[in-house]
Amino acid sequence: MPDLRRLLAVLVALGGLLAACSIPTDAEPDTIALDPEFAELLEAAPSTEATTTTLSPATRNVSLYFVVDDMLALAPTPISVSRADDLTMVLNELAGGTRLENHRNAIPPGVMVAATTIDDERDVATIILEDNTLFAAVEGRERLRAIAQFVFTATAPGNRFGVSAVQFEIEGNIRSVPTGSGSDSSAPVTRCDYADYWPDPIPGCTPTTTTTSSPPTTAARNGSDPEPAT
Repeated sequence: MPDLRRLLAVLVALGGLLAACSIPTDAEPDTIALDPEFAELLEAAPSTEATTTTLSPATRNVSLYFVVDDMLALAPTPISVSRADDLTMVLNELAGGTRLENHRNAIPPGVMVAATTIDDERDVATIILEDNTLFAAVEGRERLRAIAQFVFTATAPGNRFGVSAVQFEIEGNIRSVPTGSGSDSSAPVTRCDYADYWPDPIPGCTPTTTTTSSPPTTAARNGSDPEPAT
């Protein structure tokens, strides 16, 4: 029996020791403060993905001329500044046509301007066409209107090219063009050569033929084309 008593005494002693080492329990959870350095590690890392902002290209209105009631009409058209500063691009924008109601394009489909040059001394633009489509696909007054569209657009002061006259080149040769007087000209042509296709009198120009003009377009009535021809 002495051995049993000693065993019980050891068990009781161990029980007390375990009770002294046990973690006390609380009825409610405690808030444990985090070490500042450890808290920084838990913060979300900043995103390394670059933030991009898409900006629409700057635009500027250019003066394009289309046909309304068989007469020319000014159609201010917004295009990117880089295109607006390039005469070739402006003229190809013109050749591509318009979706404006009641406006049409006398320039036949397929006409492309390959390049343009400007003689600053004479203020003359040379329009270099890819082929003869402009002159082969239309004739008569429609051809005159198509040429007039190019002339008025190239010489519009608002387009900032400083041009007062135009000539056409195809395959390295200057092309004679019909004018409102009924004759062809191999010399540079101006707005005055197509004054009959603008509904209002052009300062410094005399109508070249007797045509039946339609009433002035809205653009002309509103004074949207204050550009004198030279």
